[in-house]
Amino acid sequence: ISRGLEYLFEGNTRGLVKAMILGDKSGIDSDYKEEFRQHGLSHIIAISGLHVGILYMVLSKVCFCVSKRRRLNFLLITVLMIFYNLLIGFNISCIRATVMLTLYQLSVIYDRPYDKGKGLFMTSSVYLIIRPQDLFNLGFILSYIAVWSLFYIYPWIYGFFVKESWHYQIKEFMKPVFVTLSVNIGTFPILVYYFCGISVSALIANLLIVPLVFYVYIMSLVSLMVYGLFKAVAFFLAGSVNMMVKYYDLVFLALDDIDFLYLRRPSLMVTLSYYGLLVVWIFWDDMAKVFAGLYDWLSQIKRCNNEGV
Repeated sequence: ISRGLEYLFEGNTRGLVKAMILGDKSGIDSDYKEEFRQHGLSHIIAISGLHVGILYMVLSKVCFCVSKRRRLNFLLITVLMIFYNLLIGFNISCIRATVMLTLYQLSVIYDRPYDKGKGLFMTSSVYLIIRPQDLFNLGFILSYIAVWSLFYIYPWIYGFFVKESWHYQIKEFMKPVFVTLSVNIGTFPILVYYFCGISVSALIANLLIVPLVFYVYIMSLVSLMVYGLFKAVAFFLAGSVNMMVKYYDLVFLALDDIDFLYLRRPSLMVTLSYYGLLVVWIFWDDMAKVFAGLYDWLSQIKRCNNEGV
C-alpha cells in the first residue's frame, strides 16, 4: 500500500488518500488539515461510518460478482470488515457501522425485515452502556443524528426531488448530494445550539465536496488494489483522484473569505421542537394511520355504549 501511495498520488492527495483509507493523517501537513477543519470537512480525513459504508458497498459488489452464495459472502465480508477495523485501530464510529451492516447482512441471509431504527438504537445503547459519560458528548450526538438523518430524512428528500423519468446515471450522481443535504438538515439545530451560529462556508463546502468523497474513496481503493497487476488502470484512476483533490483546493480558495454566520442560540425547547416537527413530518403517513385506527376504535366503543344504553 505504501509503495502504491508513493507512486500513484502526488502532494496533498497522497496524505489525503492515506488518511481516508488507513486513518493515518501523518501525511497531511498542518495547513491542509486546517483547511478541512475551517470548512467543516474534518470528517472526510477521519475514518468514519461513511468510509466503512463505502467499503462495504465495494466488497458486496465484488463478492456478488464472484459468488451468489449469501452465507459465504457474509462470512467473507464480515472477516474483511473486522480485519479493516483492526487495521485502523477499532474506531468507535467504524465499529458502530460494522455492527449495523452485519445485522443488515444477517437479515438478508435469513429473509427477515431489517429495522434500521432498532439497529441504531441497539448500537447506541450498547455504546452508552460501555461509555455512559458520552451521552452528552457532541461528537456522539452529531454522529448518531447524522445516521438517523440518513435513515429517515434522506429517503423522503430523495423521493420528493428525484423523478422516475430521470436517467439512472443522473439518479446515482444525485444520491451523494441529497445524502449531504439530509445530514445538514438533521444536524443544523445542534450546531446552532452548541456554537451559536453556523459556518456558511462549511454548508457550501459539504454540498460541493462530500458528494465526490464516494468516488475519491472508491477510485483510490481500486487503484491501490490493482496497482501490482494493471498499472495503466491504477495510474488512470489515481490521476482522476489527483484532479478531484485539485478541485477541493479550488473550492477552499473560493470559500476562504466567507464568514461565520452568528445566530442567536435557540432554547433547548426550540431545538427539541424542531426535531419533534421533523419526526411528525417524516412519519406523518404512519402517524395518520395510527390516529385513524385510534379514532375507529373509539368510535366503536362509543357505538357499543350507545347500543347498551
